[in-house]
Amino acid sequence: MVPLPDVPTVREQGYPNMELFGWNGFFAPAKTPPAVVAAIQVEMAKAARDPEVKRRLAEVGAEVIGSTQEELAVVLRDQVAKVRPLVEELKLVVQ
Repeated sequence: MVPLPDVPTVREQGYPNMELFGWNGFFAPAKTPPAVVAAIQVEMAKAARDPEVKRRLAEVGAEVIGSTQEELAVVLRDQVAKVRPLVEELKLVVQ
């Protein structure tokens, strides 16, 4: 991470409730058969438990969580709810 001491934080810019974190997820097309999604989830969970994967991700400051699709859905809903007011205020949505 590169410090940017002269760049105000989001809170300092007037958004005191804006608390976001970076995350990554894997997605499949909406009509992917549930059995395929389940098989991918099993393999992704296996990879998330691999010590070498954890080590390499830790080197770049990432933490492996290995959540389920339901847990990721909660993260997505939470992040959208937090960002939506800012997106609307700044008129970032093109209609």
